[in-house]
Amino acid sequence: MNDRDPEQMMDYMDTDDDGYLSLQELIDYINNENEQDGEPPMSSEDEEGTANWFYSGDTDGDDLLNLDEFTQLLESTGDDDDENEPPTPEEAMAEVDTDGDGYMSYQEFQDAGNPTQKTPNSIRKRLNLSSMIATMTTTT
Repeated sequence: MNDRDPEQMMDYMDTDDDGYLSLQELIDYINNENEQDGEPPMSSEDEEGTANWFYSGDTDGDDLLNLDEFTQLLESTGDDDDENEPPTPEEAMAEVDTDGDGYMSYQEFQDAGNPTQKTPNSIRKRLNLSSMIATMTTTT
C-alpha cells in the first residue's frame, strides 16, 4: 500500500473494522506486505521494534491506536515506510561501515548483502547488494 493518507491506511489495516489499530493488525499488515514482496516475515527483533513504535503513539494507553494517535505517530516519525524513501548514500554508508572507519571494507560489503545481517532492507535494496555479491562470487 503506497498511500500516505492515514485514514485510508487505517481503514486498510483495521481488519476487524472496530475503528482502532491493534499491534497485531499492524504486524499482520507488515508481514503480508513482506510476503507480497517475497521477503520473510518480521523477526522477533523487528516485532519488538514495531511494538515500541506502536506503543510510543498509544497516548491513552488502551493498547490500540485511534485515527488521531495513528496520524500523530506517522507525523512524528516522518515517512512511516522507509521502502519508499531510499536512504541517502551517507545513511547507507553509516549502516554498512560497521567499524566506523569511514570506509567500506570488502567484508563489510559482503556482510551488508547478507540477509542474515542487520542491514535494513532499504539499505540493501538501495545498494542492490545481493545481486552485486552474487555476480561477484560467480565471476571470481
